[in-house]
Amino acid sequence: MIKSSLLLLSLLVSQSVMATPEPVVEAWLRKSVAVLDDQGKSLRQVDSSSLPKAPKVLQYNKELDIIQVGLPEGNVWMDTMAVRVNPPLNIVKFPCQTLQSGYSDDHQNNSTIGYGAGCKK
Repeated sequence: MIKSSLLLLSLLVSQSVMATPEPVVEAWLRKSVAVLDDQGKSLRQVDSSSLPKAPKVLQYNKELDIIQVGLPEGNVWMDTMAVRVNPPLNIVKFPCQTLQSGYSDDHQNNSTIGYGAGCKK
């Protein structure tokens, strides 16, 4: 019984790991993208129109906030601010804030404050 439970649990975990899609560069956000070395220093500029569509992200350096992508000339590092990666590399979770129950000084303001997609009302 325990062996079958462990087998079932390991299958569920392995499927969830396998279901995680590999990050790819969805879009180039600048006309000219800097090619960096592994320390984040700029080597040269590349026109984004000459870059391939949706290359895979091979590595992510969280400390320098740079990614390594595979290009026809080889693997190069790029700044994450110049690309849109899907799925996102960093997801910051903020705690859900509660709204005031009383009026504030600007109670005539008709705007609303949203909870956000991750918060339950």
